[in-house]
Amino acid sequence: MQYKVLALDLDGTLTNNAKVITPRTKAALQAAADRGVRIVLASGRPTVGIEPLAKELELDRRGGCILSYNGGKIIDCKTGETLVQHEFPPELIDPVCTFARYWMHNGFINVDNQKMSKSLHNFFTVRDVADVYGYEPIRYFMLTAGYRMPLNYTVDLIESCKNSLERLYTCRENLDFALTKDTFGTDETLKEKAAEARTKFCTAMDDDLNTPDALAAVFDLVKEINTLSAVSSKDALQTAAAAFDEITGVLGLLYNRKKDEVPAEVTELVEKRAAAKKAKDWATADAIRAQLTELGWAVKDTAQGPQLSKL
Repeated sequence: MQYKVLALDLDGTLTNNAKVITPRTKAALQAAADRGVRIVLASGRPTVGIEPLAKELELDRRGGCILSYNGGKIIDCKTGETLVQHEFPPELIDPVCTFARYWMHNGFINVDNQKMSKSLHNFFTVRDVADVYGYEPIRYFMLTAGYRMPLNYTVDLIESCKNSLERLYTCRENLDFALTKDTFGTDETLKEKAAEARTKFCTAMDDDLNTPDALAAVFDLVKEINTLSAVSSKDALQTAAAAFDEITGVLGLLYNRKKDEVPAEVTELVEKRAAAKKAKDWATADAIRAQLTELGWAVKDTAQGPQLSKL
């Protein structure tokens, strides 16, 4: 077969992992050009971003083309002539600009500090990751860097994101538990701390969607809740819960949170177990714990009392 055109993508095809044209590749392409094969460098980059590679291959002397803007423009390297140019129709500028009020250019995702590509065998989809970790850790991962910044995906990092989410879920569950108590403290400090966290969160989001700082504000509130919930008033706990739900909701987090209805039978068993523990009847307390487990409930002893969760 006689090839007449050889079209090449750039990163990972024309160039290696270091974004360099190897001597072997350069020699092979120049030999093909000398035999009359037209070399086409094709990319979504602008023309000026491809020209240095074309000059390195001496396409201005040997002949060849640059296909830039994903085919929006094609130029002849030897003559400089524009062969194809697709321009945005002027009559569509106003409708498109009205439709899209904001243009957000995001950074690339790397994998273990390398560009994701099929040639490196490190290519996978969101669904592949979600099959292992679920979708919410991926959402959290995307929030750990500003949208303009590159993201580096590693297994350790996605595991860390999953653990951070578990901290958020645990904090919110502890708040629910604290609000079910019969007696409350009198401290109102948590109201002030919730307001401070909300202000810090809003300031971060107003700063070009600075989601890393917004997450920091969320965890500031988590720290205060964990420290103060035991001594806080019911009103302060409710204020903290409302602020927590608002700021995590803006980020689209904790959407899997659900409050389980506790059957009367389970509540009665928990009370009997608490009475047995108070009487130091450990055998009965352990037997009731086993009974709760059979019913699908786990009981955790805390300083504020027994805490239930669905198995």
